[in-house]
Amino acid sequence: MVKCLLDHDTYHQTILSNKKTALFDYELIRQEIRSGEDALKKISKSFKGKLDEFAINKSSTKANKAEKATQNQLSKIYQRLAQAKATDFEHLQRTLEAKKRSVGNFTIAMMGRTKAGKSTLFATLLGTYYEGIGEGKQRTSRRNKVYDIGNGIHLIDTPGIGAVGGEADEEEALKAIDESYLICYIVTNDSTQETEFEFLDKLKQQTKPLLILINVQYNLKDARRLPIFFKKAEEMLTGKDIRTLAN
Repeated sequence: MVKCLLDHDTYHQTILSNKKTALFDYELIRQEIRSGEDALKKISKSFKGKLDEFAINKSSTKANKAEKATQNQLSKIYQRLAQAKATDFEHLQRTLEAKKRSVGNFTIAMMGRTKAGKSTLFATLLGTYYEGIGEGKQRTSRRNKVYDIGNGIHLIDTPGIGAVGGEADEEEALKAIDESYLICYIVTNDSTQETEFEFLDKLKQQTKPLLILINVQYNLKDARRLPIFFKKAEEMLTGKDIRTLAN
């Protein structure tokens, strides 16, 4: 059913329309970044020239305290400009390249802690067996993987969050944000960890649309629980623990 909805012509036409806008925005931003970088180079060169003049006069007896103070201020500004070029503009370039990879596609990043059911959801969306499904004992994905499900819709499977020693996994998952239009984060009703709230706070700061999916997990292997679930399914799926998590 999900696959049929995503195959609808409405999705296809909307994504084609968005592609035109995205390509225009990409080129406009690329030019602005280049102009900004060129302007920064000119300003840095000018500051460097002034600093060189002060360096020549520094050994001179004419150099007074006011000139030395001015030199120190100019030096700090110059260092900040150099830092901006080395970090800020490089970050903008990386972000822009990530955007370029997703131009023309509606990309959704699927995130969640280990064993939250993310891979199972992937199998449902893909409508087929998904190689990322594990037994819930360890992380099955260590790198972001992109799947094309048609009509310009891409899904990114990211490593699970919150595993012991999983700092690299979290860093890898965050890389998917720049090329995504929507972030889906999967939580469970039975176990929400502090690390998840910390990670969600990082996602919130990215100002991207964030959709929280609650995977309701109940152990129905016990034959006595299954009839109760069928009788009280609605009550169990909207229980107190779920309302608490949603709040």
